[in-house]
Amino acid sequence: MIPVECEIKNVGETEYSFEDRDFHLERGRVELLTINSDGKVMSDPDKINPHVTAVTGLSSQTVISPGSSSKVATSLNLWSLIAKPGKYEVTGRIWGYDAAYSTETHFSRLIIASAEPIQIEIEPRN
Repeated sequence: MIPVECEIKNVGETEYSFEDRDFHLERGRVELLTINSDGKVMSDPDKINPHVTAVTGLSSQTVISPGSSSKVATSLNLWSLIAKPGKYEVTGRIWGYDAAYSTETHFSRLIIASAEPIQIEIEPRN
């Protein structure tokens, strides 16, 4: 397990809410994107085997007021298959829906927030 702590800050003018599950942020709205030193995006475990879900039991609705922030713990392994030691870049994104380009059957997604990338190094196991 590769633990990470994400801080989500509301820089908007209205409340922001999301579903916070034990070690698993709301899929589809929150994304942790991991890129290796060769520029390759690491695969999302849920997209490789969509019949296996990594969502765990309890969840709660987290509401962040404008100007406030909330910290959430998760495991990077739930978001990215990292099989080898090396240097990686991790970026957090929050997705929203663009009502202007959405219909009853199709939702047009857009990034509503993106964090500055962080650099991590995974060391070989002993």
